[in-house]
Formats: sequence, C-alpha cells, structure tokens
Amino acid sequence: MIMKMIFLDPNGSGKRKYQKMMEKEYHIKYISIPEIFQNTVLNTQKDKKLIMNNTEYNSLIKDPIIIHLIAKILKKNNCFERFILNNFPKTILQAQEMESKNIKINYIIELKLPNKFIYERNMIMNNTQHHNYQNNNIKNHVSYGKKMNQFNEKQLRIEKNKNLKRVHRKILEYKKIKNVIMNFYKKKIQNKIIKYYPINGTNTNEIIYKKIKKIITSKMH
Repeated sequence: MIMKMIFLDPNGSGKRKYQKMMEKEYHIKYISIPEIFQNTVLNTQKDKKLIMNNTEYNSLIKDPIIIHLIAKILKKNNCFERFILNNFPKTILQAQEMESKNIKINYIIELKLPNKFIYERNMIMNNTQHHNYQNNNIKNHVSYGKKMNQFNEKQLRIEKNKNLKRVHRKILEYKKIKNVIMNFYKKKIQNKIIKYYPINGTNTNEIIYKKIKKIITSKMH
C-alpha cells in the first residue's frame, strides 16, 4: 500500500490522536516538523552545523533544509511510500522543494471544521486551564478575600481576549496553509493523481477515525 498523505486540519481538531493511531495500526510514519528538530537535529552535530549555516535571522530555517531533514527521516525509516505530513508544506517553495526531492503526495485528508466550532473547542481548553489557574491562586491567597477574586476576574477577562486573538491568528494561518496546499496540488486532484477526502471534523472521535480507516483499508485491496 502506497500512502503518501497530507493531513489538513485546523487547531483543536484532535488530529495528533488520529495520526498516531494510523501510525500504530497501519505503520504509516507520522512526520512532525517540530519533532524533527527536537529528536533528529539536536542529536547530530552535522545537522546542527547545517541548520546554523542556513538559518535566516536566527529563527527561520530555509526551505531546502527543512525538506532535507524530512527526506532524511523518510530514508532512515524506509517510509518514502508510507508517511503522513501534518499541514505541510506551508509554502509553494516548500512544495516545489518536496517535488524536487521526489517526496510525492497521493492522498490529502482534510478535517473540516467551522470557525465557530474551532473557537469554542479552543476556548473550552483555555478556560479549563484558567479555571485551574484561578483555583490555585485563590488557595494560595485566601487572606486577600474579595480583592483577590476581583483581580482574578480581571486577569481572566484579559486572558480570554488574548486567547480569542490567538485562536483567530491560528485560523488565519491554517487557511493560508490550506490554500497553498490545495492550489499547488489542484491539477493533480482534478486529474485524480491525488485523492482528496474531506471529513466532517465535528463528528465524534470514533466516527472520524472510522472514516479514516475506511479510506486506508479501501486502498489496501
């Protein structure tokens, strides 16, 4: 089975869970860009030097270097024909560099979520964190009484506004990445060289993974 996949999903969709399940059940290598830097780059002096010599403004890694590291992971794990990339490539240059390194894609799965759902899910997670934060502060400052509670309420309102802005930025960033990927692979999708499968991300985890499994198993026969 050849399964070279891009997994498209907005923040808060729970995609990491599905990707790890696919990796475990079907041995499709999950490629995480942050993990590449943490687990691979930091372990080799050669890659450290490569990063240092090709870093712009001390923070942005040049596209050819990112693709070089992805290719290295694929080769090391012998999985050029069975891998998952999450919301990557992020730019046309990265997509072109992937093609030049013979990192081809034949499947795109997208978890589709309305913006309202994304906001709600992210805010629920953030509110849980803030609730714990508030409880800890109250426990540690009981003597402050009403003033401390007022401070916490004000702080929570500030944090809520910050989180709303943060979620909004993530939605815009995701839409930009999605547009890059869908536009770059548009002709291949139209010519059915790449199979595109949208999935309703508001379904339960069980239903979503069942749909993903159906896509994968249908290609195994």
